[in-house]
Amino acid sequence: MRILVIDNGSSYIDELLYLLEDNDLSVTSFSSDIRSAAKDKDVVILSGGHSFPIEGNESLFKKEMDFVVDPGVPVIGVCFGSELIARAFGAEIESLPRKEKGMVMIRMSENNIFPDIEEFPVFENHSFAVKKLPESLIEIASSSDGVEIFRHKLLPVWGLQFHPEMNNEKSGGDEFIIRLIDHLVKKENPAS
Repeated sequence: MRILVIDNGSSYIDELLYLLEDNDLSVTSFSSDIRSAAKDKDVVILSGGHSFPIEGNESLFKKEMDFVVDPGVPVIGVCFGSELIARAFGAEIESLPRKEKGMVMIRMSENNIFPDIEEFPVFENHSFAVKKLPESLIEIASSSDGVEIFRHKLLPVWGLQFHPEMNNEKSGGDEFIIRLIDHLVKKENPAS
């Protein structure tokens, strides 16, 4: 698969690239011409990243936010990338009382596309949470902090509030994103 990774300044970018290494990978910055970089790609992944809020800094990420509302290719946001997607569609993002770092259990909702998965532990490292989704986004999983996985009702756009690249024997996030990528590519390109 041809995957474009948009680097939002993630300290885990090497881990994300390692997780996806069996694919044809390209990496570009959030400030680049994303639409051009995404041409001929099967999936675009928005990495985790910045430690400051999106609120008040939307102009820095305008290219990404404009792209996700009309992508033309499946998009998956990871942590900060997920928050960018949520914000682009009008979701509420709130500052957490304390930074969430470590393992947390997430529970799947009835909207889950993988019926064999009910819950699994994931690694989180964030200070913000997606709390309220607009009508255009559907919750897929949640934790005590808020929405952990969501998707757009019509577009192949998904948000994962956790870090699937920080996989270990306790985490199921890495398997989830690999299955999700495969699902999205097959759904968008049934012949592949």
